[in-house]
Amino acid sequence: MAGSSVMVVKLHDADESLALRSEIDPERWSKAVLRHDEEVTVLDTARVPAGEGSSELLDFVRVRSFEGAEGWVKAKFLQPAVSAMVVRCRDVPPRFDESKVLRAQLDPDLWLQDLVNDGETVMAIAIAKAPGFNGQLEEFVQVRTAAGVEGWVKKMFLQPVAHKMPPSRPSNLVRSSAAAAGGA
Repeated sequence: MAGSSVMVVKLHDADESLALRSEIDPERWSKAVLRHDEEVTVLDTARVPAGEGSSELLDFVRVRSFEGAEGWVKAKFLQPAVSAMVVRCRDVPPRFDESKVLRAQLDPDLWLQDLVNDGETVMAIAIAKAPGFNGQLEEFVQVRTAAGVEGWVKKMFLQPVAHKMPPSRPSNLVRSSAAAAGGA
C-alpha cells in the first residue's frame, strides 16, 4: 500500500464514519472523518506496536481525502480501489470532445501538452479536489497513461474498467434437459 495509490474506506456499517487520527497515537484524533466507500489517496504506511509492551504490530495508513483532510487510519479499514479507469469524454457535456488535456498540477493554469483520448485506459494514482474551469471545487484524479505520462483529469471523465466475465459454457444439466425434452 505504500506510495501513491487510491484506496476505498470499508466499514462494517455503511452509515458509520471513521475518525482520522492526526498522529498514530491513539489519543490524537482529528476532527475529520471518512465515510464508508469514500476514496482516499495513500500517503504513507507504518507498523506500530499494539500497545505498551505488546509484541503485536498494527498496520496504519496515512491518507488524504478528496476534501484534503489528512490523517492516519488502521489499514484494516481500507481496500484497494479500482485503479484501472477508462477515459470517457465523448459523451460528457459541455463540449463532447474526443480527448482531454492533462493538467500538470492541480493549478488550473498549468497544463501538459499530453492528451488522454476517449476509450483510453489509465491508472488512477491519487485523488483531490481543486478549482475547476469556473473556479468551483471539482473532483480530480491523477492518472498515469500506458506511455508513463502522469497528469490530472476531472473525475467525471473517468469510469472504472468493467471486468468482463468469461462466457459461460453450457453445463451438462442444460444439455441433458434439452436432450430429454427433444426426445419426449
